[in-house]
Amino acid sequence: MPAANTTVTADYAAIPTYALTVVNGSNSGSYAAGTVVAITANAALPGLVFSSWSGAAVASASSPTTTLTMPAANATVTANYSAPLSGPYTVTYSGMGSAAGVGPSDPNRYVTGQAVLVPGNTGYLFNPGHSFVGWNTVADGSGASYGPGATLAMGNSNVTLYAQWNTQDWPVSVWAAPAKPLSSRPIAPSGPGA
Repeated sequence: MPAANTTVTADYAAIPTYALTVVNGSNSGSYAAGTVVAITANAALPGLVFSSWSGAAVASASSPTTTLTMPAANATVTANYSAPLSGPYTVTYSGMGSAAGVGPSDPNRYVTGQAVLVPGNTGYLFNPGHSFVGWNTVADGSGASYGPGATLAMGNSNVTLYAQWNTQDWPVSVWAAPAKPLSSRPIAPSGPGA
């Protein structure tokens, strides 16, 4: 305390707020940094479903109702929509043309757009005189072809993949040493004492 009367005044300043824009959802507004804001996606249009939030970080990007902790800056978050996934669908492998072995078995169920890893000849399919070259969506090979390890994007129905074979028998070559001329062969001695 000084040796005199003194007046002290408390000064106040507005807490800074920042703009939150919620695209395709509720609770856009101005919020102080650190405020937890509940946001909700708008109802999806016919033929669409909510898929995720993008933009500013939210507590759960895959939930249509979630929260956002306001950063010390303006922020935008967007509710995204997509066509619903359909399925589940199966992939079956046909050993068409094989005389032995079995086609691969895939117990998985897939939705539209999901990636399917296509196997090789894991069931040891055998077609005499031919070699396995891959799979095709049409038995006669006129559809989409997939080699071992390829990726198939699942469509809107079950899929059957048919074994495909080379179209020619493997050639067989026989190699033999050339015959020696008669004159170079040793002649066995003949006569008495031989």
